Amino acid sequence: SGATAAGTIANGDLRLMAGPRTIAAEVGYGRRGFTGALSTITWSFIRIGARASLPLGGSGLHAGVALALYTGVSGAGGAGKGNGKEAETSLTYAPERLPLYLMFGYRREQFTAAGASGDRPEELSGIVVGGGVRLGR
Repeated sequence: SGATAAGTIANGDLRLMAGPRTIAAEVGYGRRGFTGALSTITWSFIRIGARASLPLGGSGLHAGVALALYTGVSGAGGAGKGNGKEAETSLTYAPERLPLYLMFGYRREQFTAAGASGDRPEELSGIVVGGGVRLGR
């Protein structure tokens, strides 16, 4: 999550990846929210994309890049539609003997919300910190 001069932005993502680490398909669910002085707006969407990762020596570090499109975008209560895309670069540490990983990266998102008052394009970029459990090698 992050803060802007006019309010607070909250982000949440759940992602599943399938395929070898070198290049894997990625699907997920995302939710974005913005709370301003007058109201709160939330959007949910399905992410479809690809992620590539290359090992940096034998240290467990990997350099990665990911691209995704947003589809099935809807606003709170099913009102409003939209579309979007994102790009991300990252460094990931995945110890060989543990099924865990830690990630540090940079993400840029472009999102267009379509509503009764017209299209509203938005851009968001920032540092991403994450972690998780690997179910495969």
